[in-house]
Amino acid sequence: MSILRFTLFSLFLSVAGFAHAQDVPDYGGVPDKLIQKVGEKDFKGMFKVMFSAAKNEQKSDTEMLDGFSKQLEEQLEDAGDFLDADLYKEERFGQRVSILNYVVNYSSKPVGVTIKMYKTRIGWVALNVMVKSDFDKFLNEMRGLPASK
Repeated sequence: MSILRFTLFSLFLSVAGFAHAQDVPDYGGVPDKLIQKVGEKDFKGMFKVMFSAAKNEQKSDTEMLDGFSKQLEEQLEDAGDFLDADLYKEERFGQRVSILNYVVNYSSKPVGVTIKMYKTRIGWVALNVMVKSDFDKFLNEMRGLPASK
């Protein structure tokens, strides 16, 4: 009887694991590429990944993107060298919208990164990437706590 119970339990775990694995979206590597660019502090490259993933036919405003890139570089100039990144929280809204929150670890301090993903007919694209150098504020937002003054 215990062998039958063990076999049924093992089968249940296998089926449950398979069903869960089928439910996890494949983002086509877009978040990994974006996090790598943030880690390298290559924000122009980050924007290129966003636009190439979106297969965006529109001409992007290079001057504006250069300005954003420079601001982000200045915010992270004291962060140190890239160590690694961890997915902190993933929120899914149906089958087509996800918000991914990462902790990007540098040698001097961590940084919060939020990526809003959308699944188009041709695949997943990043609609928005927010880099937050104020890590305490990022954590409070993730926990749903009010912003400190």
